[in-house]
Amino acid sequence: MEKSVYNNYIQLKKLLKKNRFTHNLSSQHFNKLYQRFTIPTITITGIVSIGGFLNSSNILPDKYKTGVNIGIGVLGIVSTSIQSMLHATEYSSKKKMFENAANGYDELLTQLELEYNGISSKDECNNFKNKMDEIEKEILKITNNCKYLPPLFVIEKWTKQKYLYYDVENVICEETNEKEETESEISPLLQSHVRNEIV
Repeated sequence: MEKSVYNNYIQLKKLLKKNRFTHNLSSQHFNKLYQRFTIPTITITGIVSIGGFLNSSNILPDKYKTGVNIGIGVLGIVSTSIQSMLHATEYSSKKKMFENAANGYDELLTQLELEYNGISSKDECNNFKNKMDEIEKEILKITNNCKYLPPLFVIEKWTKQKYLYYDVENVICEETNEKEETESEISPLLQSHVRNEIV
C-alpha cells in the first residue's frame, strides 16, 4: 500500500475517534443538564396536580385552601420559568444533535476500518481511496447538521486523554512519518486535523 494512503487512513481514523469522543461526551453533558431541570419540573407538576385535586375536593378544610392556592400558583410560576429556561438553552436539541453526530462518526469509523482490513490488491487500494473521500464528505455533512460546537472542557479533556485512544499503528505511523510527504497528498480536512493535533 502507498504510504500516503496509509497516512491518510491513520489521520482520518484519528479524526473520527476525536469527533466520536467529543460529541459523545458533549451529548452526555447536555443530557445531564437537561435532566437536572426536567426532573424538578416533573416533580413540581405532580405536586401542583395533587394540590389542585385537594383544593377542589372536600378532603382539605377551607381554612387551608387559600394557602394551597398560593402554593400552587408559586410552584406553577417556578415550573413555567424552568421550562422557559430549558427552551431557551436548547439542552434537549443539543443533546440529540451531539448524540446523532457521535453515532454517525462511530458508523464511519467502523466502515473505514472494515474497508482498510479488506485490502488485498491494488484495485482494492484504489477503491479504498475513493471510500476515504466519501467518508470525508460524510464528515462534512455531519458537521453541518450539528450546528453546535463541543464545550471547551470537552476539547480540553480530549487533548489530555487522546493518546489513550490511539493504537500501536498510530504511533508507528507518527514515528515513520517523514517530512518528504507533501501536503498535496493530504486532503484539506485532514490537513486541518493534523495542524490541530500538533497544536
